[in-house]
Amino acid sequence: MNDIGLIGGANRSRGHPAFSLLELLVVLALLAVLAVGVVGGRDRAHALAVPEAQSAVAAALAAARGRAVATGRATRLLVNDGPPGGATARRYLRLLVVQEQDPAGAGWATVLVVVLPEGAAVMPSPDRMPTGLLDHSADWTTQSGVAMASGALASPAESGAVGEYPADDWSQVIFSPSGVPGTADGSIILAAARRQPPGNALPLILVQPEAARGVQLSRYGVAVPINSPGSW
Repeated sequence: MNDIGLIGGANRSRGHPAFSLLELLVVLALLAVLAVGVVGGRDRAHALAVPEAQSAVAAALAAARGRAVATGRATRLLVNDGPPGGATARRYLRLLVVQEQDPAGAGWATVLVVVLPEGAAVMPSPDRMPTGLLDHSADWTTQSGVAMASGALASPAESGAVGEYPADDWSQVIFSPSGVPGTADGSIILAAARRQPPGNALPLILVQPEAARGVQLSRYGVAVPINSPGSW
């Protein structure tokens, strides 16, 4: 077999061994395997972030409900949902805030702040789902044919609900002083999230619906994990 040098066959005559065609093919094959491994590793990392985010959301809901029952005041869990083009990838659909109502009912005070892990995010409610948020090469419906979305977040909070981010929008789950949620559909869904390059309309895109998990709120406000899309 003829040897092929990286910069010409004259290399061999000067004491620099050239690469054979077989050796070049082996190197190219190894590089392809490594590239697949990097992409696959990134997807696995996203999938691993979702269960961690699920635990964080369940804990935040339990904290909000527990505080409502303990203090006799209404509480709420806020989820940052925009504006999509203004909120950063660290806040958008990843920043959660637990607040309790002022005793006089005049406002809300923050008692807990949670940031979901990189690679996971909360799915918005159906009416707050922006175009382009979901990876449209994937199927985002449940086994019963219903579009995946967080029905528990159907109630938007007032603008500037969190003083530190006055321009951001928020969705919310409100608990009464007895710990009962104020929504009939109590599901919050977590999905794998991938950062978008600067200049995109959205700071992230949701991917891998098969890896999605969630939390279902009972009528009494108890958070129950949902570990597969088929359970919704």
